[in-house]
Amino acid sequence: MLYLQDKYPCNDWVVTTAFYSAIHFLDHKIFPCEYRGEKYKNINEAHQRILRQSKHQTRSLLINHLLPKHKADYEFLLEKSQNARYVNYDVHDSISKRAVSNLDRIIETCA
Repeated sequence: MLYLQDKYPCNDWVVTTAFYSAIHFLDHKIFPCEYRGEKYKNINEAHQRILRQSKHQTRSLLINHLLPKHKADYEFLLEKSQNARYVNYDVHDSISKRAVSNLDRIIETCA
């Protein structure tokens, strides 16, 4: 990721890569888990039983419950990644740097 950030103007990829990397670290830390008296082995099982519109919303709910200090980090990465992929590929350097910073905080907790 830092290679993309430093060598090329690929901020859209930096943000997207940071988001998907964060998902893997967060899922590793969260699962298996218990939420409202129910046990979940993985995001697929949680999503099927918690019944949110998307796995991202299910994950957000569990992060808020189990890792609340990373709720804002995750929400930022989700929003900016979706924007970079579907709305505006021209991502400012400050957004890219913040995405990497958010991922670094997540890694510190979850690795």
